[in-house]
Amino acid sequence: MYGETIKTIRLNKGLPLKSVYIDVCSKTNAIKFENGERILAVDKFNQVLSNLMITMDEFQWIRNGYKPQKDDYYSYRISKAWNANNLVEFEENVQHAEDDAIGIERIQN
Repeated sequence: MYGETIKTIRLNKGLPLKSVYIDVCSKTNAIKFENGERILAVDKFNQVLSNLMITMDEFQWIRNGYKPQKDDYYSYRISKAWNANNLVEFEENVQHAEDDAIGIERIQN
């Protein structure tokens, strides 16, 4: 799960376990978390992100392979087409978003 991404970030920054998990959990639990065997509570996960000096958005960007989430991508494409008054592209992107079942809510009058 998320631990593997945290481990990658930690290693890329050259940080030891102790500096990332201080006041969060034991070394054993940190290793298990990074190996996907444990999860952390939200407050503890946020502390780990803080210790890594990254935001949740940065974490999600890294976790997603440096690509936007699908819903962010379609939201951007839809708003860009709408603002450019390109109704054909707007409808195409709305259709793609609905086909991918990402939860785009339609505005109903």
